[in-house]
Amino acid sequence: MMKNRKVLSLLMSAALIIPAYPGSKKMWIKKMVHSGIEIELTQYQSPDPATKIIEFYKSKLLAEGWYLNYEDKNGPTIYLTGEDRSQLTISCRDMFKRGINDIVIAHSSGINPEILQAMTTNADFPGKDIPSVPRYPNSIRKLYTEADKNIQLIYESGQGCLDCVVRFYQAELVARGWVVTKQKKTDLGAPLLAPGPIEMSQEVQDYVKTLRKYPFIILIAHKRKENLQLSITQKDRLVYVNITYFSGS
Repeated sequence: MMKNRKVLSLLMSAALIIPAYPGSKKMWIKKMVHSGIEIELTQYQSPDPATKIIEFYKSKLLAEGWYLNYEDKNGPTIYLTGEDRSQLTISCRDMFKRGINDIVIAHSSGINPEILQAMTTNADFPGKDIPSVPRYPNSIRKLYTEADKNIQLIYESGQGCLDCVVRFYQAELVARGWVVTKQKKTDLGAPLLAPGPIEMSQEVQDYVKTLRKYPFIILIAHKRKENLQLSITQKDRLVYVNITYFSGS
Protein backbone atom coordinates (compact mmCIF):
# COMPACT_ATOMS: atom_id res chain seq x y z
CA MET A 1 0.00 0.00 0.00
CA MET A 2 2.79 2.45 0.97
CA LYS A 3 4.63 1.73 -2.30
CA ASN A 4 1.46 2.36 -4.31
CA ARG A 5 0.91 5.64 -2.46
CA LYS A 6 4.43 6.78 -3.25
CA VAL A 7 4.05 5.98 -6.94
CA LEU A 8 0.70 7.78 -7.01
CA SER A 9 2.21 10.82 -5.29
CA LEU A 10 5.08 10.98 -7.77
CA LEU A 11 2.79 10.68 -10.76
CA MET A 12 0.42 13.23 -9.33
CA SER A 13 3.22 15.72 -8.77
CA ALA A 14 4.83 15.21 -12.16
CA ALA A 15 1.58 15.63 -14.07
CA LEU A 16 0.12 18.28 -11.75
CA ILE A 17 -3.03 16.21 -11.33
CA ILE A 18 -4.61 18.34 -8.65
CA PRO A 19 -8.39 17.89 -8.81
CA ALA A 20 -10.80 20.72 -9.40
CA TYR A 21 -13.31 21.29 -6.62
CA PRO A 22 -16.64 19.69 -7.68
CA GLY A 23 -18.87 22.18 -9.48
CA SER A 24 -16.25 24.95 -9.45
CA LYS A 25 -15.42 27.17 -12.42
CA LYS A 26 -11.83 27.27 -13.68
CA MET A 27 -10.73 30.91 -14.06
CA TRP A 28 -7.08 30.81 -15.11
CA ILE A 29 -3.79 28.96 -14.97
CA LYS A 30 -0.34 30.56 -15.06
CA LYS A 31 3.29 29.69 -14.44
CA MET A 32 6.07 31.66 -12.74
CA VAL A 33 9.63 31.13 -11.56
CA HIS A 34 10.67 32.12 -8.05
CA SER A 35 14.36 31.78 -7.15
CA GLY A 36 14.83 28.93 -9.59
CA ILE A 37 11.68 27.04 -8.65
CA GLU A 38 8.87 26.68 -11.19
CA ILE A 39 5.42 27.31 -9.73
CA GLU A 40 2.10 26.62 -11.40
CA LEU A 41 -0.89 28.63 -10.18
CA THR A 42 -4.50 27.69 -10.85
CA GLN A 43 -7.62 29.55 -9.77
CA TYR A 44 -11.16 28.21 -9.45
CA GLN A 45 -14.33 29.84 -8.14
CA SER A 46 -17.14 28.29 -6.10
CA PRO A 47 -20.06 29.61 -4.00
CA ASP A 48 -19.52 26.84 -1.42
CA PRO A 49 -18.19 27.74 2.05
CA ALA A 50 -14.40 28.06 2.27
CA THR A 51 -14.18 25.54 5.12
CA LYS A 52 -16.00 22.92 3.03
CA ILE A 53 -13.68 23.50 0.06
CA ILE A 54 -10.52 23.25 2.15
CA GLU A 55 -11.80 20.11 3.89
CA PHE A 56 -12.42 18.51 0.46
CA TYR A 57 -8.82 19.09 -0.61
CA LYS A 58 -7.34 18.14 2.74
CA SER A 59 -9.19 14.83 2.93
CA LYS A 60 -8.50 13.90 -0.69
CA LEU A 61 -4.82 14.83 -0.78
CA LEU A 62 -3.94 13.29 2.59
CA ALA A 63 -5.54 10.06 1.40
CA GLU A 64 -3.28 10.18 -1.68
CA GLY A 65 -0.06 10.46 0.31
CA TRP A 66 0.45 14.21 0.78
CA TYR A 67 1.69 15.42 4.17
CA LEU A 68 -0.02 18.38 5.87
CA ASN A 69 2.68 20.83 7.01
CA TYR A 70 0.40 23.51 8.37
CA GLU A 71 -3.19 24.69 8.27
CA ASP A 72 -4.15 28.35 8.67
CA LYS A 73 -7.81 28.35 9.59
CA ASN A 74 -8.06 32.13 9.29
CA GLY A 75 -7.27 32.00 5.55
CA PRO A 76 -8.21 29.32 5.27
CA THR A 77 -5.05 27.88 3.70
CA ILE A 78 -3.34 24.49 3.78
CA TYR A 79 0.34 23.78 3.07
CA LEU A 80 1.30 20.27 1.96
CA THR A 81 4.40 18.33 0.91
CA GLY A 82 4.49 15.35 -1.44
CA GLU A 83 6.68 12.31 -0.99
CA ASP A 84 8.86 13.68 -3.81
CA ARG A 85 9.27 16.94 -1.78
CA SER A 86 6.98 18.89 -4.11
CA GLN A 87 5.07 21.69 -2.39
CA LEU A 88 1.35 22.47 -2.59
CA THR A 89 -0.53 25.45 -1.17
CA ILE A 90 -4.31 25.78 -1.41
CA SER A 91 -6.08 28.91 -0.23
CA CYS A 92 -9.74 29.83 -0.34
CA ARG A 93 -11.28 33.24 0.34
CA ASP A 94 -13.94 35.61 -0.87
CA MET A 95 -11.54 38.35 -1.92
CA PHE A 96 -14.17 40.78 -3.22
CA LYS A 97 -16.95 40.01 -0.70
CA ARG A 98 -19.38 38.94 -3.39
CA GLY A 99 -20.38 35.50 -2.10
CA ILE A 100 -17.94 33.66 -4.41
CA ASN A 101 -14.82 31.99 -3.04
CA ASP A 102 -11.58 32.13 -5.03
CA ILE A 103 -9.66 28.85 -4.78
CA VAL A 104 -5.97 29.37 -5.58
CA ILE A 105 -3.74 26.30 -5.93
CA ALA A 106 0.04 26.78 -6.08
CA HIS A 107 2.19 23.77 -6.96
CA SER A 108 6.00 23.75 -7.05
CA SER A 109 8.41 20.99 -7.95
CA GLY A 110 10.24 21.03 -4.62
CA ILE A 111 13.11 22.59 -2.71
CA ASN A 112 15.95 23.83 -4.89
CA PRO A 113 19.24 22.78 -3.24
CA GLU A 114 20.88 25.91 -4.66
CA ILE A 115 18.60 27.99 -2.41
CA LEU A 116 19.81 26.13 0.68
CA GLN A 117 23.39 26.73 -0.41
CA ALA A 118 22.75 30.44 -1.03
CA MET A 119 21.17 30.83 2.42
CA THR A 120 24.34 29.61 4.14
CA THR A 121 27.00 31.10 1.84
CA ASN A 122 27.56 34.20 -0.27
CA ALA A 123 26.46 32.42 -3.42
CA ASP A 124 23.82 33.84 -5.76
CA PHE A 125 20.24 32.76 -5.30
CA PRO A 126 19.05 30.67 -8.28
CA GLY A 127 17.87 32.76 -11.20
CA LYS A 128 19.47 34.79 -13.94
CA ASP A 129 20.60 38.31 -14.66
CA ILE A 130 18.87 40.51 -17.25
CA PRO A 131 21.27 40.86 -20.21
CA SER A 132 20.45 44.52 -20.91
CA VAL A 133 20.59 45.60 -17.26
CA PRO A 134 23.96 46.21 -15.54
CA ARG A 135 24.88 44.42 -12.34
CA TYR A 136 26.95 46.18 -9.71
CA PRO A 137 30.40 44.52 -9.45
CA ASN A 138 30.73 41.82 -6.78
CA SER A 139 27.08 42.08 -5.75
CA ILE A 140 25.12 38.99 -4.69
CA ARG A 141 21.72 38.02 -6.11
CA LYS A 142 19.40 37.68 -3.11
CA LEU A 143 16.05 37.19 -4.83
CA TYR A 144 14.73 36.37 -8.31
CA THR A 145 11.14 36.05 -9.51
CA GLU A 146 9.75 35.83 -13.01
CA ALA A 147 6.15 35.77 -14.21
CA ASP A 148 5.09 36.38 -17.81
CA LYS A 149 7.31 39.27 -18.96
CA ASN A 150 7.84 40.67 -15.48
CA ILE A 151 11.15 40.01 -13.67
CA GLN A 152 12.18 41.13 -10.20
CA LEU A 153 15.69 40.94 -8.80
CA ILE A 154 17.34 42.06 -5.59
CA TYR A 155 21.11 42.41 -5.37
CA GLU A 156 23.12 42.97 -2.20
CA SER A 157 26.47 44.75 -2.21
CA GLY A 158 28.95 45.11 0.61
CA GLN A 159 30.26 48.30 -0.97
CA GLY A 160 28.77 50.44 1.77
CA CYS A 161 28.48 53.47 -0.51
CA LEU A 162 24.97 54.31 -1.68
CA ASP A 163 26.13 57.19 -3.90
CA CYS A 164 28.71 54.94 -5.58
CA VAL A 165 26.06 52.40 -6.53
CA VAL A 166 23.66 55.09 -7.76
CA ARG A 167 26.37 56.71 -9.90
CA PHE A 168 27.29 53.31 -11.33
CA TYR A 169 23.74 52.66 -12.50
CA GLN A 170 23.29 56.19 -13.82
CA ALA A 171 26.36 55.80 -16.03
CA GLU A 172 25.92 52.16 -17.03
CA LEU A 173 22.25 52.49 -17.96
CA VAL A 174 23.02 55.37 -20.33
CA ALA A 175 26.01 53.48 -21.76
CA ARG A 176 23.72 50.53 -22.55
CA GLY A 177 21.16 52.69 -24.33
CA TRP A 178 18.65 53.23 -21.53
CA VAL A 179 16.87 56.57 -21.17
CA VAL A 180 16.49 57.50 -17.50
CA THR A 181 13.17 59.34 -17.33
CA LYS A 182 12.95 59.86 -13.60
CA GLN A 183 15.11 59.91 -10.52
CA LYS A 184 13.92 60.71 -7.04
CA LYS A 185 14.56 60.04 -3.39
CA THR A 186 11.58 58.65 -1.55
CA ASP A 187 10.33 59.80 1.80
CA LEU A 188 10.18 57.15 4.49
CA GLY A 189 7.34 54.75 3.83
CA ALA A 190 6.78 56.01 0.28
CA PRO A 191 5.29 53.58 -2.27
CA LEU A 192 7.82 51.49 -4.14
CA LEU A 193 5.69 50.61 -7.15
CA ALA A 194 6.23 52.15 -10.55
CA PRO A 195 3.24 53.20 -12.66
CA GLY A 196 2.04 51.17 -15.60
CA PRO A 197 2.65 47.45 -16.15
CA ILE A 198 5.58 47.18 -13.72
CA GLU A 199 4.61 45.85 -10.32
CA MET A 200 6.62 44.12 -7.64
CA SER A 201 5.58 40.58 -6.80
CA GLN A 202 4.38 39.78 -3.29
CA GLU A 203 7.68 38.00 -2.61
CA VAL A 204 9.65 41.15 -3.43
CA GLN A 205 7.29 43.35 -1.43
CA ASP A 206 7.71 41.07 1.58
CA TYR A 207 11.49 41.19 1.20
CA VAL A 208 11.73 44.99 1.09
CA LYS A 209 9.48 45.46 4.12
CA THR A 210 12.57 45.02 6.28
CA LEU A 211 14.20 47.94 4.46
CA ARG A 212 11.26 50.34 4.35
CA LYS A 213 12.54 52.52 7.19
CA TYR A 214 15.49 53.52 5.00
CA PRO A 215 15.13 56.11 2.18
CA PHE A 216 15.29 54.82 -1.38
CA ILE A 217 16.80 56.31 -4.52
CA ILE A 218 14.49 55.40 -7.40
CA LEU A 219 15.53 55.35 -11.06
CA ILE A 220 12.94 54.75 -13.79
CA ALA A 221 14.17 54.08 -17.34
CA HIS A 222 13.06 52.69 -20.69
CA LYS A 223 14.68 51.36 -23.86
CA ARG A 224 12.48 50.55 -26.84
CA LYS A 225 9.98 48.03 -25.38
CA GLU A 226 11.90 47.46 -22.16
CA ASN A 227 10.88 49.21 -18.94
CA LEU A 228 12.88 49.35 -15.75
CA GLN A 229 12.64 50.57 -12.17
CA LEU A 230 15.52 50.48 -9.70
CA SER A 231 15.05 51.13 -6.00
CA ILE A 232 18.42 51.50 -4.24
CA THR A 233 18.85 51.75 -0.47
CA GLN A 234 21.51 51.27 2.18
CA LYS A 235 21.30 49.45 5.50
CA ASP A 236 24.45 49.62 7.61
CA ARG A 237 27.31 48.57 5.30
CA LEU A 238 25.04 46.84 2.78
CA VAL A 239 23.50 48.43 -0.31
CA TYR A 240 20.42 46.80 -1.83
CA VAL A 241 19.36 47.20 -5.46
CA ASN A 242 15.78 46.15 -6.17
CA ILE A 243 15.22 45.80 -9.94
CA THR A 244 11.78 45.51 -11.51
CA TYR A 245 11.85 44.83 -15.26
CA PHE A 246 9.09 44.49 -17.85
CA SER A 247 9.46 43.76 -21.55
CA GLY A 248 6.50 44.30 -23.85
CA SER A 249 4.59 46.78 -25.97
